[in-house]
Amino acid sequence: MGTDLAEGSAISPLPRVSTMLNEAPPPDPSADTEAIRERVDRRLGELVPGPTVPPERLHRAIRYSLLAPGKRVRPILALHAARAFGGDESLALDPACSIEMVHAASLIVDDFPFMDDASHRRGLPTNHREFGMETATLASFALLNRAFGVLAQAPGLTGETRIRLVRRLSSALGDCGGAIAGQEEDLEAPDAGGMSLGQLEMMVVHKTAALFVAAAEAGALIAGASREGLDAAREFARNFGLCFQALDDLKDRPGQELNAAAEGGDDAHDKVTYVSILGVDRTWRTAQTYAWRAVEALEKVGLGGSTLAGLAVTLVEARQPRRAISSL
Repeated sequence: MGTDLAEGSAISPLPRVSTMLNEAPPPDPSADTEAIRERVDRRLGELVPGPTVPPERLHRAIRYSLLAPGKRVRPILALHAARAFGGDESLALDPACSIEMVHAASLIVDDFPFMDDASHRRGLPTNHREFGMETATLASFALLNRAFGVLAQAPGLTGETRIRLVRRLSSALGDCGGAIAGQEEDLEAPDAGGMSLGQLEMMVVHKTAALFVAAAEAGALIAGASREGLDAAREFARNFGLCFQALDDLKDRPGQELNAAAEGGDDAHDKVTYVSILGVDRTWRTAQTYAWRAVEALEKVGLGGSTLAGLAVTLVEARQPRRAISSL
């Protein structure tokens, strides 16, 4: 997953992503994004026990992390993918929520003192600071287990489709190239001087992009996409995830006003990032390149004009350096 930006040669400024495309830029999905986010938030609240259901403390902890204000980018990707590939996006709602549950579970663990040692997440004290390590650990386990239960019972889907979704989500989490492997790679990563851009990309593909890929693939699977379509959905989401992480690394730089594109954790700032390897300007241009490649993947199957493609363009073009992120 390397890029020529790692070679250290002179790089001329890239044009805006929309002008890099062979066709007219895809539509801006912003009009749908908020409505999808509201649907997801409402459904998430329905899929987990209420705060007064015993044991109350555990269920409050589950809802605290799951329903905290978030961008819901992964379920948004899933629903837009289902739509792009001609499916009924309502059938993708519960699978999309299951991916968000997995993501929320991972954030609880990421914030633990022996991981990133974060004090805040999404503008709130982290789960273990609010409820204690013991309850936070159980809340993470509960969310992870509930996610697979939701997939197994997703309405309107065949048993075969549910099994494929369960397998895909399990693979995205796995210790052989999934998010868990990516977290271990992050823990073992050397400082910025000891990692190449290619190595960083592979870590991001595992740790960050894996759930984006699972989300886009879930929507495409539910829509009955062809093998070529599924390949395009995966390649789109892989590059979307790389772009997302590059932009997230930019937000932590002094003097940058890019708001948190991701989840708002306060990770340790001595970790290797795109900015620590490339610097601010080249990180920004690398993010543009990822977005371009994401849309290019969809163009190969005739979906360059879809709102799914528009998510990648909007991700960078509405977020020029020193501008706040608003929609995703």
